[in-house]
Amino acid sequence: MSDLSERIVRQDIGIAIRNVTVGVMLAGTVAFAVDQWWISVVAIVVAGLLSASADRSRAGMWVLIAIGTVAILGLGWGMLRDTVPTGVLPLVLIGMGAGLALNRVLFGVLRPVPEVRQRREDAA
Repeated sequence: MSDLSERIVRQDIGIAIRNVTVGVMLAGTVAFAVDQWWISVVAIVVAGLLSASADRSRAGMWVLIAIGTVAILGLGWGMLRDTVPTGVLPLVLIGMGAGLALNRVLFGVLRPVPEVRQRREDAA
């Protein structure tokens, strides 16, 4: 594995661990919606697919940004209007972290980091 690939893996796994950690810490402070566990499963799938597509194309990166922005605004609006319980936020954070980690383990540890992602990281 090249130095660039190692840096990408360390960076993404670090972000994933921080997401899961914040989700777990938040779960201890809000009314954790354990009965809505499926939200984490959806977040894992969506985050994994979006991060995989962002690794492979510029369009995938824009889709990730767009869907992430809409999701953040939707969650914020729903919590502000009391239609989304705050207990789902830890589930979303944990799912996002797990989805990102799953993508990076699959494409970074088990298989090579996609070249588009390597070029983007190298340019930064």
